Amino acid sequence: MKSKLGIVIALMTLSTLLLAACNPAPTAGQATLEGTPWKLASYVDAAGDPVDILPGSEVTALFAEGRVAGSGGCNRYMGTYTASGQKLTVEVGGSTMMYCSPEELSTQETDYLAALNRAATHKIADDQLQITAEGGEVLLTYLVLEPKPLVGPTWGLTSYNNGKGALSSPLAGSDITAVFSADGNMSGSAGCNSYSAPYDVDGSKISIGPAVSTRMACAEPEGIMEQEMTFLAAVETATEYAIEGDELVLLNDEGVKAAVFAARSEASALALELLANAEYKTEWTPEGVVRLQDGEYRAPAAPGSSSEIVISMTEYVAVGQLKDLATGNTEPGAAVILTSSGGGSGTFYELHAVVTRDGGLVDAAWTQLGDRVQMNTVSIDNGEILVDMVTQGSEDPQCCPTQPLVQTYALQGDELILTSE
Repeated sequence: MKSKLGIVIALMTLSTLLLAACNPAPTAGQATLEGTPWKLASYVDAAGDPVDILPGSEVTALFAEGRVAGSGGCNRYMGTYTASGQKLTVEVGGSTMMYCSPEELSTQETDYLAALNRAATHKIADDQLQITAEGGEVLLTYLVLEPKPLVGPTWGLTSYNNGKGALSSPLAGSDITAVFSADGNMSGSAGCNSYSAPYDVDGSKISIGPAVSTRMACAEPEGIMEQEMTFLAAVETATEYAIEGDELVLLNDEGVKAAVFAARSEASALALELLANAEYKTEWTPEGVVRLQDGEYRAPAAPGSSSEIVISMTEYVAVGQLKDLATGNTEPGAAVILTSSGGGSGTFYELHAVVTRDGGLVDAAWTQLGDRVQMNTVSIDNGEILVDMVTQGSEDPQCCPTQPLVQTYALQGDELILTSE
């Protein structure tokens, strides 16, 4: 694709595993089972065959203080382990429950966790960890995971300081994120509202805030508004940060954790590739549909015309569970922002609700968002799509919108219905 795609993935956190995230990662030649972030290179599948992990996916593990946690490539998992010498036993206790697309990603995750539960021994050589079964069969091979950069990834909240001396997990059904931009701005979803805050980094020191947010009121899940205020207050107390593998920890001036985040898996690139080559509804062709190729469709605006119809997939994509108000059913899907133009000065932004049906992707419904608007974020929350953008005010020229606008859409049959603005 011609633009770098980003993705917001809705995670339903069942519980939080806090590991030793403030210890510096071991350097080359010093890797140990415990305290070293590991990324999977290969595993034994359900048929007993060794296979490499899917391109674009990332499976991780961090062993510390008798507990293990990481990403299975789609969902985050957690469990316990015991290690004595080279002996190792692992029991995976739970995971998040996100829909994984494509199906191969879900299969890989299932096979990986099954192999991890069969661990009997381990050995480390040349910064490579191998976990073997009782009979000596190599089940899993890991490499040392280099820490994620602060700037760039979408960080999903796993726990936050509740202001009462304890860490709390986000409410089930809420999704809180943070993205640190190179221009010194931190932004994301606080669970109900979008927020932004200036931040400054000096070595491991960090200062954040004050934060500003949109002013929507959400009723569900119960307590979400209180959680939002507490989360924003917590991150503003941060004075230090540490990254180990795919985990980011913000600490206050007393050394207490203010918030803990996990980097969202890059495995979503697999789902994005499918979306970038899917068929979408449109008003620009007689057939009423176009199929994107690597995120783009181009065709002459008319026979012999030098002007082109150009339809492009933007970086604004969200994956999650979409609820159909017409049936009450919830199904895996995605919110995709496309731009389209017919050779004139206009660039029209469109919101498409794509769902998975019969093993494929279907553009269930779409709606226009406006000409030359500026997108901030798109996300899926409680089955509905939240669009945060800047549109034209009453006195703005078409080129230069200044009016912030947050809209919520719901799928209703073959239509997208505006439910709040």
